[in-house]
Amino acid sequence: MKYILDQHRPLTDSPWGRIQDAAPLAAGIWRVSTARHGGIWLDQDRRSQLPASMKKTNFLKSSTWWEEDCDAMKVIKHFNLEV
Repeated sequence: MKYILDQHRPLTDSPWGRIQDAAPLAAGIWRVSTARHGGIWLDQDRRSQLPASMKKTNFLKSSTWWEEDCDAMKVIKHFNLEV
């Protein structure tokens, strides 16, 4: 199954494997789950709203994907009025 997280490209895979479920938390912010793991995906607009210091501390070294055990709460806290 393909999930349209980004208007320009449907996604089927994440850093943790094939996406089994995806749900929007807010515009440009999606919760993504795989068979074993998951996290949060941010679109380009949301990534541009992150402070540089936050991007540098991401476990995956990616401002696109935020791992559920280590980084997801950083995104939720940053966008707390919307999520």
